[in-house]
Parts: sequence; structure tokens; C-alpha cells
Amino acid sequence: MNNIKYKLQRFFRNRYGADPLGLALVGTSLILSILASITRIGLFSIVSMIVMAYEIYRMFSKNYVKRRIENDHYIWNLAQMMFDEIPKRLVDAPAGLPQVRDYHQML
Repeated sequence: MNNIKYKLQRFFRNRYGADPLGLALVGTSLILSILASITRIGLFSIVSMIVMAYEIYRMFSKNYVKRRIENDHYIWNLAQMMFDEIPKRLVDAPAGLPQVRDYHQML
């Protein structure tokens, strides 16, 4: 039993995991699945499976930089929709962290 546990721990090491974008994708997939079951339209079911497959791919990804960039874009767009003016605390990096304004510098 410990051997299986050890192998699973090794497999999940250095994986990206869940983030706010991932939770939004899961929610979207759930809503599409409910719509598919209510309306009996197969397209909703197919799109729901594609969204869920993309979220699983993101969770198991080892490419931290690209997943972080995707999540940052999502959070930035969400903040722009919620606020007329983006609060300064969302724009500036916390003290002690380097500010990276161009995402290509991270790659």
C-alpha cells in the first residue's frame, strides 16, 4: 500500500494543480453539463467535456510559467470587469517580489 502511495506522490510532485481559472472552468463545465441534461442538446455535453479535459490538462501540467500567465490574464480580466479602476494593490507586485510587466520576460 505504501508503494502505491509513494508512486502517486511522485506523480503529483511538481504539477500545477488548481487555481481560480481552473475553478471557473470546472464551474463552466458543470453548468454546461446541467444544460445538456435539461435541454437534451448534445453540443452542450461535448463542449462540457472539452472544457473539463482542458482543466485536467492544466492541473497536471508541469509548465508553471504558462499556467501562471493564463491565470494572471484571467484574474486581470475579471478585475477589469468588476472595478471601474483597477486598485493599486492588484497592479503592483508585493514588496520583495520582482515586477514583471512583460510576460515574455518570464519565458
